[in-house]
Amino acid sequence: MTRFMIRVSMLALITLCVGASLSAAPKLRLRMPGTLPSENPFDRPVWVTSGTNGPTDLAFHAYNGGDGALDVQASGSAPWLTPQVDAAAPCPFDGAISCRRIRVLLQTGALAGGTYEGTVTVTATAAIDAPQTVAVKIYVGGNVPSEIHLYVPPTVGASDVIIFNTPGKSGMSPTNVAPAGSFLSVSDNHGGSFRNVYDHRIAGTYQGGGAGDQPGTVTVSGSSFASDNGPVPVTLHVTASPIGAVSQQQVTINAADGLAPADAVVVVSNRGSGSLAVADVTAAADDAGTWLSTTDLGNNTYGIQAAVDGLAAGLYEGTVTINSNAANSPHVVRVALHLATRSGPISFYRGAVNGANFETYRPLSPGVIASAFGMQMSDAAAGAPSVPLPKEMEGTKVLIDGIEAPLFFVSYGQVNFQVPYEVAAGERTLSVIRDGQAGNEISIQVAPLSAGIFRLGIGEYGAVRNATLNNFPFPASFQQQYSIPASPARPDDVLEIYATGLGPLSRTVVSGAGAPNAEPLARALTDIKVIFSNPNPNNFGRTPQFIGLSPNFVGLFQVNVAVPSSASPNARTPIYLDVPAAGLSNRVEIAIKAIQ
Repeated sequence: MTRFMIRVSMLALITLCVGASLSAAPKLRLRMPGTLPSENPFDRPVWVTSGTNGPTDLAFHAYNGGDGALDVQASGSAPWLTPQVDAAAPCPFDGAISCRRIRVLLQTGALAGGTYEGTVTVTATAAIDAPQTVAVKIYVGGNVPSEIHLYVPPTVGASDVIIFNTPGKSGMSPTNVAPAGSFLSVSDNHGGSFRNVYDHRIAGTYQGGGAGDQPGTVTVSGSSFASDNGPVPVTLHVTASPIGAVSQQQVTINAADGLAPADAVVVVSNRGSGSLAVADVTAAADDAGTWLSTTDLGNNTYGIQAAVDGLAAGLYEGTVTINSNAANSPHVVRVALHLATRSGPISFYRGAVNGANFETYRPLSPGVIASAFGMQMSDAAAGAPSVPLPKEMEGTKVLIDGIEAPLFFVSYGQVNFQVPYEVAAGERTLSVIRDGQAGNEISIQVAPLSAGIFRLGIGEYGAVRNATLNNFPFPASFQQQYSIPASPARPDDVLEIYATGLGPLSRTVVSGAGAPNAEPLARALTDIKVIFSNPNPNNFGRTPQFIGLSPNFVGLFQVNVAVPSSASPNARTPIYLDVPAAGLSNRVEIAIKAIQ
Protein backbone atom coordinates (compact mmCIF):
# COMPACT_ATOMS: atom_id res chain seq x y z
CA MET A 1 0.00 0.00 0.00
CA THR A 2 1.15 3.58 -0.71
CA ARG A 3 0.92 5.43 2.57
CA PHE A 4 -1.38 8.51 2.47
CA MET A 5 0.45 11.41 4.07
CA ILE A 6 -0.79 14.78 5.21
CA ARG A 7 1.15 18.03 5.37
CA VAL A 8 -0.06 20.55 7.87
CA SER A 9 0.63 24.09 9.11
CA MET A 10 -1.10 25.41 6.03
CA LEU A 11 -3.07 22.16 6.45
CA ALA A 12 -2.74 21.01 2.87
CA LEU A 13 -4.82 17.92 3.49
CA ILE A 14 -4.70 15.55 0.54
CA THR A 15 -7.00 12.44 0.44
CA LEU A 16 -8.30 8.95 1.53
CA CYS A 17 -11.10 6.15 1.15
CA VAL A 18 -13.77 3.23 2.07
CA GLY A 19 -17.49 1.84 1.27
CA ALA A 20 -20.42 -0.99 0.67
CA SER A 21 -23.43 -3.13 2.03
CA LEU A 22 -24.00 -6.41 3.95
CA SER A 23 -26.44 -9.05 2.82
CA ALA A 24 -27.18 -12.75 3.22
CA ALA A 25 -24.36 -13.88 0.95
CA PRO A 26 -21.35 -16.19 1.09
CA LYS A 27 -18.22 -14.64 2.55
CA LEU A 28 -14.77 -15.85 1.48
CA ARG A 29 -12.31 -16.67 4.26
CA LEU A 30 -8.77 -18.10 3.94
CA ARG A 31 -6.70 -19.79 6.63
CA MET A 32 -3.74 -22.09 7.09
CA PRO A 33 -3.86 -24.70 9.90
CA GLY A 34 -1.86 -23.52 12.90
CA THR A 35 -2.41 -19.83 12.18
CA LEU A 36 -4.95 -17.29 13.35
CA PRO A 37 -7.74 -16.26 10.95
CA SER A 38 -6.17 -12.78 10.71
CA GLU A 39 -2.74 -14.06 9.58
CA ASN A 40 -1.48 -14.26 6.01
CA PRO A 41 -1.45 -17.99 5.07
CA PHE A 42 2.09 -17.60 3.69
CA ASP A 43 3.61 -15.10 6.09
CA ARG A 44 7.14 -16.29 5.34
CA PRO A 45 9.22 -17.02 2.23
CA VAL A 46 9.74 -20.53 0.89
CA TRP A 47 13.30 -21.79 0.38
CA VAL A 48 13.81 -23.98 -2.70
CA THR A 49 16.93 -25.90 -3.73
CA SER A 50 18.19 -24.87 -7.19
CA GLY A 51 17.17 -27.25 -9.98
CA THR A 52 14.22 -28.72 -8.04
CA ASN A 53 10.52 -28.07 -7.70
CA GLY A 54 9.32 -26.62 -4.42
CA PRO A 55 7.81 -28.57 -1.52
CA THR A 56 4.51 -30.33 -2.24
CA ASP A 57 2.92 -29.78 1.17
CA LEU A 58 2.20 -26.05 0.84
CA ALA A 59 -1.52 -25.42 1.24
CA PHE A 60 -4.15 -23.21 2.81
CA HIS A 61 -7.92 -23.52 3.12
CA ALA A 62 -10.89 -21.53 1.84
CA TYR A 63 -14.17 -21.61 3.74
CA ASN A 64 -17.48 -19.76 3.96
CA GLY A 65 -17.81 -17.19 6.73
CA GLY A 66 -21.29 -16.15 5.57
CA ASP A 67 -24.45 -17.71 4.17
CA GLY A 68 -25.27 -19.78 1.11
CA ALA A 69 -22.78 -21.81 -0.92
CA LEU A 70 -19.18 -20.88 -1.67
CA ASP A 71 -17.88 -21.65 -5.18
CA VAL A 72 -14.06 -21.46 -5.00
CA GLN A 73 -11.56 -21.01 -7.85
CA ALA A 74 -7.84 -20.20 -7.68
CA SER A 75 -5.18 -19.02 -10.14
CA GLY A 76 -1.47 -18.18 -10.00
CA SER A 77 0.20 -15.03 -11.30
CA ALA A 78 3.39 -16.68 -12.59
CA PRO A 79 4.17 -19.79 -14.68
CA TRP A 80 6.02 -21.37 -11.73
CA LEU A 81 3.05 -20.90 -9.38
CA THR A 82 0.18 -23.40 -9.80
CA PRO A 83 -2.69 -23.62 -7.27
CA GLN A 84 -5.08 -26.57 -7.20
CA VAL A 85 -8.46 -26.59 -5.42
CA ASP A 86 -9.43 -29.86 -3.71
CA ALA A 87 -12.93 -31.14 -3.06
CA ALA A 88 -14.83 -29.97 0.02
CA ALA A 89 -13.91 -31.66 3.31
CA PRO A 90 -14.09 -30.84 7.04
CA CYS A 91 -11.67 -28.06 8.00
CA PRO A 92 -8.60 -29.26 9.92
CA PHE A 93 -8.99 -26.36 12.38
CA ASP A 94 -12.76 -26.83 12.86
CA GLY A 95 -14.42 -30.07 11.79
CA ALA A 96 -17.88 -28.45 11.86
CA ILE A 97 -16.91 -26.22 8.92
CA SER A 98 -16.47 -27.34 5.33
CA CYS A 99 -13.20 -26.27 3.67
CA ARG A 100 -11.68 -26.38 0.21
CA ARG A 101 -7.96 -27.04 0.45
CA ILE A 102 -5.88 -24.98 -1.99
CA ARG A 103 -2.56 -26.67 -2.69
CA VAL A 104 0.22 -24.39 -3.91
CA LEU A 105 2.56 -26.22 -6.29
CA LEU A 106 5.89 -24.60 -7.13
CA GLN A 107 7.21 -25.57 -10.57
CA THR A 108 10.64 -24.07 -9.94
CA GLY A 109 13.03 -26.64 -11.42
CA ALA A 110 13.94 -24.45 -14.39
CA LEU A 111 14.33 -21.19 -12.45
CA ALA A 112 17.73 -19.62 -11.99
CA GLY A 113 18.83 -18.81 -8.46
CA GLY A 114 17.25 -15.68 -7.03
CA THR A 115 14.16 -14.23 -5.40
CA TYR A 116 10.74 -14.63 -7.05
CA GLU A 117 7.40 -13.23 -5.99
CA GLY A 118 3.90 -14.12 -7.13
CA THR A 119 0.31 -14.26 -5.94
CA VAL A 120 -2.42 -16.84 -5.69
CA THR A 121 -5.80 -15.23 -6.40
CA VAL A 122 -8.83 -16.94 -4.86
CA THR A 123 -12.26 -16.04 -6.21
CA ALA A 124 -15.77 -17.10 -5.24
CA THR A 125 -18.88 -16.28 -7.25
CA ALA A 126 -21.05 -13.53 -5.69
CA ALA A 127 -19.16 -13.75 -2.39
CA ILE A 128 -18.36 -10.83 -0.12
CA ASP A 129 -14.59 -10.34 0.38
CA ALA A 130 -13.76 -12.00 -2.93
CA PRO A 131 -11.36 -12.00 -4.66
CA GLN A 132 -8.47 -12.35 -2.21
CA THR A 133 -4.79 -12.69 -2.99
CA VAL A 134 -2.11 -14.61 -1.12
CA ALA A 135 1.46 -13.42 -1.68
CA VAL A 136 4.08 -16.12 -2.27
CA LYS A 137 7.82 -15.35 -2.14
CA ILE A 138 10.44 -17.97 -2.91
CA TYR A 139 14.22 -18.00 -2.57
CA VAL A 140 15.67 -20.34 -5.19
CA GLY A 141 19.11 -21.38 -3.96
CA GLY A 142 18.67 -19.50 -0.69
CA ASN A 143 18.83 -15.87 0.36
CA VAL A 144 22.41 -15.67 1.67
CA PRO A 145 24.56 -13.75 -0.86
CA SER A 146 27.66 -15.46 -2.28
CA GLU A 147 29.65 -12.32 -1.43
CA ILE A 148 28.91 -9.01 0.24
CA HIS A 149 30.11 -5.58 -0.88
CA LEU A 150 29.63 -2.57 1.39
CA TYR A 151 30.49 1.03 0.43
CA VAL A 152 31.33 3.92 2.76
CA PRO A 153 33.05 7.31 2.51
CA PRO A 154 36.28 7.80 4.53
CA THR A 155 34.38 9.37 7.43
CA VAL A 156 34.82 7.69 10.80
CA GLY A 157 31.51 6.13 11.82
CA ALA A 158 30.11 5.94 8.27
CA SER A 159 28.43 2.60 7.67
CA ASP A 160 26.63 0.51 5.08
CA VAL A 161 24.21 -2.35 5.69
CA ILE A 162 22.89 -5.46 3.98
CA ILE A 163 20.04 -7.65 5.28
CA PHE A 164 19.25 -11.25 4.40
CA ASN A 165 17.01 -14.04 5.78
CA THR A 166 17.60 -17.61 6.80
CA PRO A 167 14.98 -20.22 7.82
CA GLY A 168 14.75 -22.17 11.06
CA LYS A 169 12.47 -24.75 12.60
CA SER A 170 10.51 -24.81 15.83
CA GLY A 171 12.71 -26.05 18.67
CA MET A 172 15.96 -25.51 16.76
CA SER A 173 18.68 -23.13 17.83
CA PRO A 174 18.53 -19.90 15.82
CA THR A 175 20.73 -19.39 12.81
CA ASN A 176 24.04 -17.83 13.79
CA VAL A 177 25.98 -15.30 11.72
CA ALA A 178 29.42 -14.61 13.13
CA PRO A 179 31.51 -11.68 11.84
CA ALA A 180 35.28 -11.78 11.34
CA GLY A 181 36.76 -8.32 10.80
CA SER A 182 36.86 -5.40 13.21
CA PHE A 183 34.72 -3.24 10.93
CA LEU A 184 31.85 -5.77 10.87
CA SER A 185 28.90 -6.13 13.21
CA VAL A 186 25.85 -8.38 13.05
CA SER A 187 22.39 -8.07 14.59
CA ASP A 188 19.69 -10.70 14.30
CA ASN A 189 15.92 -10.70 14.63
CA HIS A 190 13.59 -13.68 14.87
CA GLY A 191 10.50 -13.05 12.76
CA GLY A 192 8.12 -14.87 15.13
CA SER A 193 7.52 -18.40 16.38
CA PHE A 194 5.21 -19.28 13.47
CA ARG A 195 7.40 -17.80 10.76
CA ASN A 196 10.72 -19.14 12.09
CA VAL A 197 12.59 -16.72 9.89
CA TYR A 198 15.77 -15.00 11.05
CA ASP A 199 16.68 -11.56 9.72
CA HIS A 200 20.40 -10.83 9.73
CA ARG A 201 21.66 -7.24 9.49
CA ILE A 202 25.31 -7.07 8.45
CA ALA A 203 26.87 -3.63 9.01
CA GLY A 204 30.29 -2.42 7.94
CA THR A 205 31.57 0.71 9.69
CA TYR A 206 34.63 2.78 8.77
CA GLN A 207 36.99 3.06 11.72
CA GLY A 208 39.93 4.84 10.07
CA GLY A 209 42.96 3.97 7.98
CA GLY A 210 42.17 5.79 4.75
CA ALA A 211 40.56 4.82 1.48
CA GLY A 212 40.84 1.30 0.14
CA ASP A 213 39.25 -2.12 0.46
CA GLN A 214 39.02 -3.89 3.81
CA PRO A 215 38.34 -7.66 3.70
CA GLY A 216 36.29 -9.64 6.18
CA THR A 217 34.02 -12.66 6.50
CA VAL A 218 30.69 -13.62 8.00
CA THR A 219 29.97 -17.27 8.69
CA VAL A 220 26.44 -18.65 8.66
CA SER A 221 25.63 -21.74 10.73
CA GLY A 222 22.47 -23.41 11.98
CA SER A 223 20.23 -22.56 9.00
CA SER A 224 17.71 -25.30 8.19
CA PHE A 225 18.47 -24.64 4.49
CA ALA A 226 21.81 -26.45 4.27
CA SER A 227 23.36 -24.44 1.43
CA ASP A 228 23.07 -21.26 3.54
CA ASN A 229 25.71 -22.48 5.94
CA GLY A 230 29.34 -21.52 5.46
CA PRO A 231 31.62 -18.48 5.13
CA VAL A 232 30.66 -15.45 3.05
CA PRO A 233 33.43 -13.02 2.01
CA VAL A 234 32.77 -9.37 2.81
CA THR A 235 34.53 -6.32 1.39
CA LEU A 236 34.20 -2.86 2.89
CA HIS A 237 34.99 -0.42 0.07
CA VAL A 238 36.19 2.85 1.59
CA THR A 239 36.06 5.39 -1.22
CA ALA A 240 36.24 9.14 -1.80
CA SER A 241 34.07 8.66 -4.89
CA PRO A 242 30.29 9.13 -4.95
CA ILE A 243 28.20 6.22 -3.62
CA GLY A 244 24.84 5.88 -5.35
CA ALA A 245 21.59 4.92 -3.65
CA VAL A 246 18.32 4.35 -5.53
CA SER A 247 15.02 5.24 -3.88
CA GLN A 248 13.60 1.81 -4.72
CA GLN A 249 15.22 -1.30 -6.12
CA GLN A 250 11.96 -3.00 -7.06
CA VAL A 251 9.12 -1.23 -8.88
CA THR A 252 5.62 -2.61 -9.43
CA ILE A 253 3.31 -1.08 -12.04
CA ASN A 254 -0.36 -2.12 -12.00
CA ALA A 255 -2.47 -1.55 -15.10
CA ALA A 256 -5.42 -2.87 -17.11
CA ASP A 257 -6.04 -3.40 -20.82
CA GLY A 258 -6.29 -0.11 -22.67
CA LEU A 259 -5.41 2.10 -19.68
CA ALA A 260 -2.07 3.88 -19.68
CA PRO A 261 -0.55 3.34 -16.22
CA ALA A 262 1.01 6.12 -14.19
CA ASP A 263 4.79 6.35 -14.29
CA ALA A 264 6.90 5.00 -11.46
CA VAL A 265 9.63 7.34 -10.26
CA VAL A 266 13.14 6.43 -9.10
CA VAL A 267 15.63 8.88 -7.61
CA VAL A 268 19.37 8.27 -7.45
CA SER A 269 21.02 10.06 -4.53
CA ASN A 270 24.63 10.30 -3.36
CA ARG A 271 25.55 9.04 0.10
CA GLY A 272 29.26 9.34 -0.58
CA SER A 273 31.69 12.09 -1.44
CA GLY A 274 32.04 14.22 -4.56
CA SER A 275 29.36 14.88 -7.13
CA LEU A 276 27.20 12.09 -8.53
CA ALA A 277 26.89 12.10 -12.33
CA VAL A 278 24.66 9.64 -14.18
CA ALA A 279 26.15 8.52 -17.49
CA ASP A 280 23.20 6.67 -18.99
CA VAL A 281 20.00 4.79 -18.16
CA THR A 282 18.86 1.71 -20.06
CA ALA A 283 15.63 -0.29 -19.90
CA ALA A 284 15.40 -3.94 -20.94
CA ALA A 285 12.36 -6.23 -20.79
CA ASP A 286 13.02 -9.87 -19.89
CA ASP A 287 10.95 -10.95 -22.89
CA ALA A 288 12.94 -8.64 -25.21
CA GLY A 289 9.79 -6.61 -25.77
CA THR A 290 9.60 -2.82 -26.10
CA TRP A 291 7.03 -2.11 -23.39
CA LEU A 292 9.57 -0.76 -20.85
CA SER A 293 11.16 2.68 -21.15
CA THR A 294 12.50 5.56 -19.03
CA THR A 295 12.42 9.36 -19.04
CA ASP A 296 14.99 11.70 -17.52
CA LEU A 297 13.05 14.05 -15.22
CA GLY A 298 16.14 16.00 -14.12
CA ASN A 299 18.08 16.07 -10.84
CA ASN A 300 18.93 12.36 -11.09
CA THR A 301 15.22 11.50 -11.12
CA TYR A 302 13.84 9.05 -13.67
CA GLY A 303 10.34 8.09 -14.73
CA ILE A 304 9.73 4.43 -15.56
CA GLN A 305 7.00 3.86 -18.14
CA ALA A 306 5.12 0.76 -19.26
CA ALA A 307 3.39 0.88 -22.67
CA VAL A 308 0.52 -1.63 -22.44
CA ASP A 309 -1.06 -1.23 -25.89
CA GLY A 310 -0.99 -4.58 -27.67
CA LEU A 311 0.04 -6.55 -24.59
CA ALA A 312 -2.04 -9.46 -23.36
CA ALA A 313 -2.99 -9.57 -19.69
CA GLY A 314 -0.27 -11.13 -17.55
CA LEU A 315 2.96 -10.51 -15.67
CA TYR A 316 5.85 -8.78 -17.43
CA GLU A 317 9.26 -8.13 -15.91
CA GLY A 318 12.31 -6.12 -16.82
CA THR A 319 15.32 -4.19 -15.58
CA VAL A 320 16.30 -0.53 -15.52
CA THR A 321 20.07 -0.07 -15.24
CA ILE A 322 21.50 3.27 -14.14
CA ASN A 323 25.20 3.78 -14.85
CA SER A 324 27.02 6.54 -12.98
CA ASN A 325 30.43 7.60 -11.67
CA ALA A 326 29.58 6.06 -8.29
CA ALA A 327 31.89 3.43 -6.83
CA ASN A 328 28.95 1.00 -6.61
CA SER A 329 27.65 1.59 -10.15
CA PRO A 330 25.63 0.21 -11.90
CA HIS A 331 22.39 0.64 -9.97
CA VAL A 332 19.80 -1.97 -10.93
CA VAL A 333 16.03 -1.58 -10.54
CA ARG A 334 13.79 -4.57 -11.20
CA VAL A 335 10.38 -3.72 -12.73
CA ALA A 336 7.22 -5.85 -12.65
CA LEU A 337 4.19 -4.93 -14.76
CA HIS A 338 0.95 -6.58 -13.64
CA LEU A 339 -1.47 -6.15 -16.55
CA ALA A 340 -5.04 -7.14 -15.69
CA THR A 341 -7.97 -7.93 -17.96
CA ARG A 342 -10.36 -5.00 -18.13
CA SER A 343 -13.14 -5.46 -15.56
CA GLY A 344 -15.21 -3.62 -13.02
CA PRO A 345 -13.55 -2.01 -10.01
CA ILE A 346 -11.92 -4.42 -7.55
CA SER A 347 -11.58 -3.50 -3.86
CA PHE A 348 -8.95 -5.44 -1.94
CA TYR A 349 -9.97 -7.53 1.05
CA ARG A 350 -9.01 -5.56 4.21
CA GLY A 351 -8.10 -2.75 1.83
CA ALA A 352 -10.34 -0.08 3.43
CA VAL A 353 -8.35 1.55 6.22
CA ASN A 354 -8.04 4.60 8.45
CA GLY A 355 -6.32 7.19 6.27
CA ALA A 356 -4.00 8.43 9.00
CA ASN A 357 -2.32 5.16 9.94
CA PHE A 358 -3.33 2.51 7.36
CA GLU A 359 -3.61 -0.09 10.12
CA THR A 360 -5.41 -3.06 8.58
CA TYR A 361 -7.16 -4.30 11.71
CA ARG A 362 -8.28 -0.95 13.15
CA PRO A 363 -12.02 -0.38 12.55
CA LEU A 364 -13.34 2.65 10.71
CA SER A 365 -15.77 5.12 12.29
CA PRO A 366 -18.45 7.58 11.16
CA GLY A 367 -16.81 10.73 9.78
CA VAL A 368 -13.30 9.26 9.60
CA ILE A 369 -10.97 10.04 6.69
CA ALA A 370 -10.30 6.70 5.04
CA SER A 371 -8.61 5.05 2.05
CA ALA A 372 -9.69 2.08 -0.04
CA PHE A 373 -7.14 0.24 -2.15
CA GLY A 374 -7.77 -1.94 -5.17
CA MET A 375 -7.60 -2.05 -8.97
CA GLN A 376 -9.46 -0.33 -11.80
CA MET A 377 -11.24 1.97 -9.33
CA SER A 378 -11.02 4.96 -11.68
CA ASP A 379 -9.78 5.49 -15.20
CA ALA A 380 -8.15 8.79 -14.24
CA ALA A 381 -6.74 10.46 -11.14
CA ALA A 382 -8.62 13.45 -9.74
CA GLY A 383 -8.93 15.39 -6.50
CA ALA A 384 -11.93 17.20 -5.06
CA PRO A 385 -11.88 20.80 -6.31
CA SER A 386 -13.64 22.28 -3.28
CA VAL A 387 -15.72 21.67 -0.16
CA PRO A 388 -18.32 20.24 0.25
CA LEU A 389 -16.79 17.12 -1.21
CA PRO A 390 -18.45 15.53 -4.25
CA LYS A 391 -19.89 12.01 -4.09
CA GLU A 392 -18.76 11.18 -7.62
CA MET A 393 -15.50 11.96 -9.43
CA GLU A 394 -14.38 10.70 -12.85
CA GLY A 395 -17.39 8.37 -12.81
CA THR A 396 -16.32 6.77 -9.50
CA LYS A 397 -18.46 6.38 -6.38
CA VAL A 398 -17.91 4.65 -3.03
CA LEU A 399 -20.88 3.04 -1.28
CA ILE A 400 -21.02 1.88 2.36
CA ASP A 401 -24.18 -0.14 2.93
CA GLY A 402 -25.60 1.73 -0.04
CA ILE A 403 -24.75 5.20 1.35
CA GLU A 404 -22.63 7.33 -1.01
CA ALA A 405 -19.40 8.55 0.59
CA PRO A 406 -17.88 12.01 0.01
CA LEU A 407 -14.69 11.73 -2.06
CA PHE A 408 -11.34 13.45 -1.59
CA PHE A 409 -9.47 11.69 -4.41
CA VAL A 410 -9.81 8.88 -6.96
CA SER A 411 -7.24 6.95 -8.98
CA TYR A 412 -6.63 3.54 -10.54
CA GLY A 413 -5.57 1.89 -7.30
CA GLN A 414 -6.72 4.16 -4.45
CA VAL A 415 -9.84 6.09 -3.47
CA ASN A 416 -9.75 8.52 -0.55
CA PHE A 417 -13.05 9.35 1.11
CA GLN A 418 -14.93 10.19 4.28
CA VAL A 419 -17.07 7.53 5.93
CA PRO A 420 -20.53 9.18 6.07
CA TYR A 421 -21.75 10.14 9.53
CA GLU A 422 -24.97 8.23 8.72
CA VAL A 423 -23.17 4.86 8.71
CA ALA A 424 -23.97 2.94 11.90
CA ALA A 425 -21.47 0.94 13.93
CA GLY A 426 -21.19 -2.77 13.17
CA GLU A 427 -20.15 -4.93 10.24
CA ARG A 428 -20.84 -3.15 6.94
CA THR A 429 -19.89 -3.60 3.31
CA LEU A 430 -18.06 -1.30 0.94
CA SER A 431 -18.08 -1.29 -2.84
CA VAL A 432 -16.81 0.98 -5.59
CA ILE A 433 -18.83 1.87 -8.69
CA ARG A 434 -17.02 3.05 -11.84
CA ASP A 435 -19.01 4.42 -14.77
CA GLY A 436 -22.11 2.63 -13.48
CA GLN A 437 -20.34 -0.74 -13.15
CA ALA A 438 -20.48 -2.09 -9.60
CA GLY A 439 -17.40 -3.76 -8.16
CA ASN A 440 -17.06 -6.47 -5.55
CA GLU A 441 -18.16 -6.01 -1.94
CA ILE A 442 -15.74 -6.13 0.97
CA SER A 443 -16.67 -6.25 4.65
CA ILE A 444 -15.58 -3.48 7.00
CA GLN A 445 -15.93 -2.98 10.73
CA VAL A 446 -17.32 0.37 11.90
CA ALA A 447 -16.89 1.46 15.52
CA PRO A 448 -17.69 4.76 17.29
CA LEU A 449 -13.98 5.76 17.17
CA SER A 450 -11.01 4.97 14.95
CA ALA A 451 -8.22 7.16 16.32
CA GLY A 452 -5.36 7.90 13.93
CA ILE A 453 -2.68 10.62 13.93
CA PHE A 454 -1.48 11.71 10.49
CA ARG A 455 2.20 11.61 9.61
CA LEU A 456 4.01 14.44 7.88
CA GLY A 457 5.69 12.16 5.35
CA ILE A 458 9.22 12.31 6.83
CA GLY A 459 10.02 9.14 8.74
CA GLU A 460 7.64 8.71 11.68
CA TYR A 461 7.25 12.41 12.40
CA GLY A 462 3.63 13.39 12.90
CA ALA A 463 1.40 16.03 11.34
CA VAL A 464 1.91 18.30 14.33
CA ARG A 465 2.29 22.08 14.42
CA ASN A 466 3.81 24.16 17.23
CA ALA A 467 1.29 26.96 17.68
CA THR A 468 3.56 28.78 20.16
CA LEU A 469 6.52 29.06 17.75
CA ASN A 470 4.49 28.88 14.52
CA ASN A 471 6.60 26.05 13.13
CA PHE A 472 6.94 22.27 13.18
CA PRO A 473 8.32 20.48 16.28
CA PHE A 474 11.05 18.61 14.44
CA PRO A 475 14.86 18.69 14.39
CA ALA A 476 16.18 22.08 13.26
CA SER A 477 18.02 20.37 10.38
CA PHE A 478 14.64 19.79 8.71
CA GLN A 479 14.47 23.50 7.89
CA GLN A 480 17.31 23.26 5.39
CA GLN A 481 16.72 19.65 4.44
CA TYR A 482 13.00 19.89 3.63
CA SER A 483 12.41 23.67 3.39
CA ILE A 484 9.96 23.75 6.29
CA PRO A 485 10.17 25.94 9.41
CA ALA A 486 11.28 23.56 12.15
CA SER A 487 12.80 23.47 15.62
CA PRO A 488 12.30 21.15 18.60
CA ALA A 489 9.37 22.03 20.85
CA ARG A 490 9.97 23.27 24.40
CA PRO A 491 8.14 22.25 27.56
CA ASP A 492 4.81 24.16 27.81
CA ASP A 493 4.69 24.95 24.07
CA VAL A 494 1.18 24.36 22.68
CA LEU A 495 0.99 21.81 19.88
CA GLU A 496 -1.73 21.18 17.31
CA ILE A 497 -1.95 17.45 16.56
CA TYR A 498 -3.92 16.55 13.41
CA ALA A 499 -5.90 13.32 13.52
CA THR A 500 -9.07 11.62 12.37
CA GLY A 501 -11.68 9.24 13.78
CA LEU A 502 -11.99 10.79 17.25
CA GLY A 503 -15.66 9.99 17.69
CA PRO A 504 -19.00 11.73 18.32
CA LEU A 505 -19.28 15.52 18.10
CA SER A 506 -20.96 18.22 20.12
CA ARG A 507 -22.95 19.35 17.07
CA THR A 508 -24.16 17.92 13.79
CA VAL A 509 -21.83 18.19 10.81
CA VAL A 510 -22.99 17.18 7.33
CA SER A 511 -20.95 14.44 5.64
CA GLY A 512 -18.47 15.95 3.20
CA ALA A 513 -18.92 19.48 4.55
CA GLY A 514 -16.19 21.61 6.05
CA ALA A 515 -16.27 21.88 9.85
CA PRO A 516 -17.73 25.08 11.35
CA ASN A 517 -15.20 27.91 11.78
CA ALA A 518 -17.07 29.83 14.48
CA GLU A 519 -18.76 28.96 17.74
CA PRO A 520 -20.30 26.56 18.35
CA LEU A 521 -17.34 24.57 17.04
CA ALA A 522 -17.64 20.82 16.49
CA ARG A 523 -15.94 19.52 19.63
CA ALA A 524 -15.19 15.87 20.40
CA LEU A 525 -17.27 14.37 23.20
CA THR A 526 -14.69 11.73 24.13
CA ASP A 527 -12.22 12.39 26.97
CA ILE A 528 -8.97 11.79 25.07
CA LYS A 529 -5.49 12.16 26.58
CA VAL A 530 -2.13 12.72 24.88
CA ILE A 531 0.82 10.53 25.92
CA PHE A 532 4.28 12.03 25.40
CA SER A 533 6.38 8.87 25.75
CA ASN A 534 6.08 5.16 25.27
CA PRO A 535 2.99 3.98 27.21
CA ASN A 536 3.45 2.66 30.73
CA PRO A 537 1.12 2.07 33.71
CA ASN A 538 2.29 5.25 35.44
CA ASN A 539 1.67 7.55 32.48
CA PHE A 540 -1.91 8.87 32.54
CA GLY A 541 -1.46 11.27 29.63
CA ARG A 542 -1.95 14.99 29.18
CA THR A 543 -5.39 16.62 29.00
CA PRO A 544 -5.78 18.66 25.78
CA GLN A 545 -7.00 22.25 25.74
CA PHE A 546 -9.17 21.55 22.70
CA ILE A 547 -10.30 18.47 20.74
CA GLY A 548 -12.54 19.02 17.75
CA LEU A 549 -12.83 19.24 14.00
CA SER A 550 -10.35 21.66 12.45
CA PRO A 551 -12.41 24.58 11.07
CA ASN A 552 -13.26 24.36 7.35
CA PHE A 553 -11.75 20.88 6.93
CA VAL A 554 -13.58 17.59 6.32
CA GLY A 555 -13.12 14.86 8.93
CA LEU A 556 -9.88 16.37 10.24
CA PHE A 557 -9.54 16.66 14.03
CA GLN A 558 -7.27 19.10 15.81
CA VAL A 559 -5.95 18.27 19.29
CA ASN A 560 -4.38 21.27 21.07
CA VAL A 561 -2.17 20.27 23.96
CA ALA A 562 0.78 21.71 25.92
CA VAL A 563 4.07 19.84 26.06
CA PRO A 564 4.51 18.61 29.67
CA SER A 565 6.87 20.70 31.81
CA SER A 566 8.62 17.48 32.76
CA ALA A 567 9.24 16.36 29.16
CA SER A 568 12.79 15.18 28.55
CA PRO A 569 14.81 16.37 25.53
CA ASN A 570 14.50 13.82 22.75
CA ALA A 571 14.68 14.30 18.97
CA ARG A 572 12.31 11.34 18.53
CA THR A 573 9.74 11.72 21.29
CA PRO A 574 6.82 9.33 20.70
CA ILE A 575 3.27 10.63 21.12
CA TYR A 576 -0.06 8.78 21.17
CA LEU A 577 -3.72 9.57 21.69
CA ASP A 578 -5.18 7.52 24.55
CA VAL A 579 -8.86 6.88 23.82
CA PRO A 580 -11.07 5.40 26.60
CA ALA A 581 -12.40 1.93 25.72
CA ALA A 582 -10.67 2.10 22.31
CA GLY A 583 -6.99 1.98 23.28
CA LEU A 584 -4.14 3.93 21.76
CA SER A 585 -3.84 5.59 18.39
CA ASN A 586 -0.86 4.90 16.19
CA ARG A 587 2.54 6.25 17.28
CA VAL A 588 4.11 9.34 15.71
CA GLU A 589 7.18 11.34 16.70
CA ILE A 590 8.13 14.94 17.50
CA ALA A 591 11.35 16.58 18.71
CA ILE A 592 11.56 18.16 22.19
CA LYS A 593 14.41 20.19 23.66
CA ALA A 594 15.05 21.63 27.10
CA ILE A 595 14.23 25.29 27.86
CA GLN A 596 17.47 27.28 27.71
